[in-house]
Amino acid sequence: MPTSSSTFFIRQLIIQSIYVLLQFAVYRILRSQFWDTPLWRTIVLAAMVSINLPWLFTSAYLIIFRRPPQSYTLLVTIFGWFMLALIYVLYFAIMRAGYALWEVIQPASLSATTAASAALTRRAFLQKATIGFGAVALLSSTRGIWMARGKPRLEHITLHLPNLPAAFDGLRIVQLSDFHSGPYMSREQMLAIRQMAEELKPDLYFLTGDFVDTLPEQMPPFVDAFEKLQAPLGVFAVLGNHDYFAKIETVEAGLSAARLPWLRNQHHILEYRGEKLAIIGVDDLWASRFAHRGPNIANALQGLPEDIFKICLSHQPNYWHEIKKHRLDVTFCGHTHGGQIGIVGTQISLARLAGPYVAGLYKENGMQLYVNRG
Repeated sequence: MPTSSSTFFIRQLIIQSIYVLLQFAVYRILRSQFWDTPLWRTIVLAAMVSINLPWLFTSAYLIIFRRPPQSYTLLVTIFGWFMLALIYVLYFAIMRAGYALWEVIQPASLSATTAASAALTRRAFLQKATIGFGAVALLSSTRGIWMARGKPRLEHITLHLPNLPAAFDGLRIVQLSDFHSGPYMSREQMLAIRQMAEELKPDLYFLTGDFVDTLPEQMPPFVDAFEKLQAPLGVFAVLGNHDYFAKIETVEAGLSAARLPWLRNQHHILEYRGEKLAIIGVDDLWASRFAHRGPNIANALQGLPEDIFKICLSHQPNYWHEIKKHRLDVTFCGHTHGGQIGIVGTQISLARLAGPYVAGLYKENGMQLYVNRG
């Protein structure tokens, strides 16, 4: 059902108001913590306007066309700056509260002169805190860009599956996820990934969605890189949310041209050395918004024997809560990109806002979920 004009206006007013208030807070903090002079105010204001040009363009585009521009790079830039600004405001508030607490609990025996010489002034302390935050943010962003453009990391994991038929013991699976063919992933990079995967000599390939970034014309480079990908026991794919952001018909046609079969709320029975297992694939959660369909694990399981070993492919791990109701042995997902933005070495990340499954292996009640970092 299309969004009414009044609902659209109210929603955008709330979102844009939050964004503007956050930017104003950053501007006021930067202006007050350094030199509150006409020149400094002009410099900070010019910097804030420049940083927010992508947001200004997107806001104008939304008003005119009532939809965001089809540029993932633009949207990620805006979201990244929004999160950085939000974290900075929270960080500044914590630093200011911490300094105020220190002032309260410092020894009463210290004279005012001694206290002044023994501690940083509030402004100097917060200035240094701001500079430190900026340095960490710059280094973290540089590291993230470097890692994103570098050689993909290969993660080996051994799954211990008690109910796996003996014929499939030692099965080698390569899961590839979140290709995002487009501005962040070229044909040459995808060819290099294919070469890495083929050198592992897998028995099975699982491709768990997001073949393109946002545009239909990004599908041909993916097709060129992965066409006729083969493994002894087959290649199986499911669709991701970005495949729907682009144009799902183009993505499906590309997969067909590349001879890469995909499963949409379907199953395939794999037989090897006289034993069987089922590979189940479900549609993406966003499909309901673009194509009036979505994941349906019940439909995908229709006709399957109750006791057959089941492997499920789902782009989004947020659907695992539904998959678990049907007692599937193991599920492979992607989507989260390892948490997008997070604290290294922890499960604390932006992806936690959407669900508890961020990256790696999870086990619950005899079932297992592996979330690929993409």
